[in-house]
Amino acid sequence: KLLNHVYFETLITLLVCISCVSLAMDNPLNDPNSQLVEYLFYVDTVITVLFTVEMVLKILVFGAFHDHIDGEEAYFKNGWNILDFFVVVVSILSIAFDGQSQSKNIGVLRVLRSLRPLKIIQKIPGLRIIVLSLIVAIPSVGEVGIMVFMVYFIFSVFFTSFLNGQLRSCDLHFDLTTQQYAPQSDLITNPPNLWSDFTPTQKSWFGPNSTFIDGNVTCRSGGGWPKYPCCSQYALPLTDYVPTSRYLCECWGGNWAPITDFRFDNVAMGMVTLFDSATIDNWSDNMHYVSDSTGIDMQPVRDSQIWWYYVYLIFILIGNFICIQLFVGVIVKSFEDCRGKVVGSIFITAEQQEWVNTSRILLAIMPKKKAKRPHNSFRGFCYDIVHHKIFRVTVTLIIVIQCGKQSFIAS
Repeated sequence: KLLNHVYFETLITLLVCISCVSLAMDNPLNDPNSQLVEYLFYVDTVITVLFTVEMVLKILVFGAFHDHIDGEEAYFKNGWNILDFFVVVVSILSIAFDGQSQSKNIGVLRVLRSLRPLKIIQKIPGLRIIVLSLIVAIPSVGEVGIMVFMVYFIFSVFFTSFLNGQLRSCDLHFDLTTQQYAPQSDLITNPPNLWSDFTPTQKSWFGPNSTFIDGNVTCRSGGGWPKYPCCSQYALPLTDYVPTSRYLCECWGGNWAPITDFRFDNVAMGMVTLFDSATIDNWSDNMHYVSDSTGIDMQPVRDSQIWWYYVYLIFILIGNFICIQLFVGVIVKSFEDCRGKVVGSIFITAEQQEWVNTSRILLAIMPKKKAKRPHNSFRGFCYDIVHHKIFRVTVTLIIVIQCGKQSFIAS
């Protein structure tokens, strides 16, 4: 009677809530000698004792391994009771070793105390259904996960094939985006093919008196300048080498650095980048970075490859609105099935479900009214045109063309 009394169940639920608050207030940075730590220890001790009493009573009433009451499982035959037993044992050990603050095991026990709120799952049937639905959905989620993995893998291979080694830009000691350094920005974005194609002014930016080179300017001896730029880190002369944005950037003492942590340097990194985009968290930034890419070791240019916008939108449509939402659909379906087996449908009662089934049967057997062809020859001709399949396809095609026209005019 005590175990099944509503007041006892309410008391245990209240103790679980108090335990959650106690765990939230517990902090390893708190002063061990403070009153707060002392109060939390007393609260934890009292709660552990009461949980232990509950466990002992259940073992005495229901039996440990053999059923003592018809229709009731023994204590250790119920998975939720085993979870309660583990939580109680962890709480007892945590209190027993609380004084040994230097022990490494006490930290593990304190972490395991965070499982104590799971006791409330056994007290609330709705929570048990949710947990059960998640467990039942694991095989279906695994199947969906394999399909999603394949989709992301294909897109990652595609993106990596085009963007490997890109999504990088020049980080200099001066700001290339300002109007003052517009000529230098234009040069590093569109470098000439050969050193001989540089103008005298542009060559002076890499000469011994250049103010753009960060650090010591070291030119080659023996007629190096102006035949060669003053870039000591490169032995290959620009006379027989096509310069890139990275070459000019590092010649000025800049750093050729990634513009984002999410790139497509390999397939694995590409899949992580695509997953980050599929979560709709800063996905537009990643899309802009991709559309700005111009090639390996070349400075990005705004909207230089605008077609990447459409590719990225296609991936968002498939990777988020289809693939990611499949996980939600599988879990919701599993929850509905589990709840339907226990308490009926989540949305309607059993009587309402029966009425819906009956209505569906009536609608299925109800005769459908068929339109009659007019007797008038002209009206009959128009009727045949309107109901012809080609007419409907033609109207749909005209609507699509009109939408495309309006979109083109607006852009």
